[in-house]
Amino acid sequence: MKQTHPLWTINWLIIFVTLILLSFGSSILFGFAQNNGQSLGWNQIVFSAIGLTLMFTMTFVDYRSVRSAAWWLYLLSIILLALVIIWGDKSYGAQRWIDFSFIKFQPSELVKIFYLVLLARFLSERENFSLKHFIYLIFILSMPVAMIVAQPDIGTAMVYVAIFFILLIYSKIPTSYWLVLLLALAVAMPIAYTKLKPYQKERITSFLNIDASVSYNVNQSKIAIGSGGLFGRGIGQGTQSQLQFLPVAYSDFIFAGIAEATGFIGSIFLIITIVALILLCLKTALLADDKFGELFCLGMATLFSFQMFVNIGGNLGLLPVTGIPLPLVSFGGTGIISYLLGLGVVQSIYLRKKSLSFQ
Repeated sequence: MKQTHPLWTINWLIIFVTLILLSFGSSILFGFAQNNGQSLGWNQIVFSAIGLTLMFTMTFVDYRSVRSAAWWLYLLSIILLALVIIWGDKSYGAQRWIDFSFIKFQPSELVKIFYLVLLARFLSERENFSLKHFIYLIFILSMPVAMIVAQPDIGTAMVYVAIFFILLIYSKIPTSYWLVLLLALAVAMPIAYTKLKPYQKERITSFLNIDASVSYNVNQSKIAIGSGGLFGRGIGQGTQSQLQFLPVAYSDFIFAGIAEATGFIGSIFLIITIVALILLCLKTALLADDKFGELFCLGMATLFSFQMFVNIGGNLGLLPVTGIPLPLVSFGGTGIISYLLGLGVVQSIYLRKKSLSFQ
């Protein structure tokens, strides 16, 4: 029987949707020409090319080898996050990057994927949970989250917690452990709030008070979204983004920049495209050959869902602005490369389910 070449058995829909999102983000960044948009756009293309190369490479690597390296990847994650605390570059009031002079590297973005690999492996290897297993799970979560909160980066820490909860719900851990976890969370949240910096507290409360001075950013975001109308002002033609009224238009508020440039139609198209990618990850989870594959794909779907929900919600003033980027769209080299690497693992899972030659 003639075997189908593995290149034709990968999920080309995932690649197509991913390319649309990358193109969307790069086009908008080029539109910010007056604000160094040309350099942002070209940098995004370079990062996308690197990420796509890693994605295709990872597609043809057996994902089970990644699963085998889970604890080593987790150890590397802790080392990278520790380096940020010790030698990290400080900017915008946070210490989240390692500066290599020619490029800045944000470990917390890459660690999302490594953390997901270990969490998926740990949960996939256990049918029955003991107290010891539950303690291990708390350790797996708390180590990176504590180090990320120390940067401080509450938004990224929330992504880790969201992935943790969704995967635990899917894995059906005992109810008694959920009660302990929720109680611990109820105790930890007020304590964590007291440790936040003033500007972080203001971000949490400002969306309830539209007259607060700290709400300026969100108000400008709403103006940008509203001024886009049905079809938008055109890329590079928006007054809010071009005249720099819209802050961090290339990252935190990129959805507002897109809405101003492409209007309601473009915004809805963007959301539908991200949702399509999420559904493709969930479909791959259903097709996965083992529990690890299911959980990893579910984790990637959660990552994209949560970041889309929080980023767009913040732009609309429905949620506090946390600095969470819009995946595959916002500017950020480490983030783009990390998401594409994760999608490469999703493709590897899909390929090995569909092709008997890879079993």
